[in-house]
Amino acid sequence: MQQWEYRRLCYGWDDERRDLIWEDTKEGDVDGDTLDKRLNRLGREGWELVSVEKISDVSHVVVNFYFKRPIQSSTENQLQSPQMQQVEH
Repeated sequence: MQQWEYRRLCYGWDDERRDLIWEDTKEGDVDGDTLDKRLNRLGREGWELVSVEKISDVSHVVVNFYFKRPIQSSTENQLQSPQMQQVEH
């Protein structure tokens, strides 16, 4: 059975702090990337966008992007070239 891993990317504005909210569940706070660059990079890494959620109140507007990608089975890992295995570890 296929298993999945999940990831959330949070992007928004905090009026109280007068600052962008920009966080990746796998990497923490994100600096220097535009939203387009980050979404394109996640796509190249095999992440598929499955849902978008907008949350807003008086001082915050946040958009959560939810992604998933298949978890490779141990058989698939063994079939990869040794060079690819070294990059992943």
